[in-house]
Amino acid sequence: MPENTAITSTAYFHQLQFAYFDTYSFCRGEQYQSESLPVEFLTDANKSIHPSAVLYQTARQDSSFADALKQALVQDIHMEGGWMCGPVYRDGIIFYNEQGEIISVLNVCLSCCHMQLDDKTYLSADFLTYDLLKKLFLEAGHPVEEPEHFYVPGLKKHYPQ
Repeated sequence: MPENTAITSTAYFHQLQFAYFDTYSFCRGEQYQSESLPVEFLTDANKSIHPSAVLYQTARQDSSFADALKQALVQDIHMEGGWMCGPVYRDGIIFYNEQGEIISVLNVCLSCCHMQLDDKTYLSADFLTYDLLKKLFLEAGHPVEEPEHFYVPGLKKHYPQ
C-alpha cells in the first residue's frame, strides 16, 4: 500500500501548467454537519464533480484573480498550518488545460488548515496561505465558515458583506 506524500503549496503551484481554473464550494449544509462522515473530495476517481458543488468563479491563468491565487499558494512556510482535527473539505479549485481537461483538483479545509489533492497527496502551507485563500474564496462569493477569522494579525480583510 503506497504511503501518503506531501509537497509544499509553492512546489505544487510551480509545477501546474493550467489555462484556467474554477473555484467551488461543496459539502455545505445540514447533511454535511456530522463529525462521523467520511472525508469527501470535490471530484471522485472518475473526475465527476461532487453533487453538492456550486461553481463560484472561473479565471484564466493570466487574470488578476489567478495572480491572487498564486500569491496565496506561493508563500514561504514560517508557521505551517494544520490542526489536529480531520479535514472537512468545503472549498476547492479545479485546474484545466486549454482543451478543458482537468489537470489537478485542490481540496481546501479552511477550518483546520489542510489541503489535499487526492486521497494520498497533501499540501503543506503557511497559515498565511490559508488566510489568503479564505480572502480569495470570500471575494469569489464562497460562503466560508467564520469569514471574520484570520490567523495572521494585520492581514487586510476586505471582502464583500
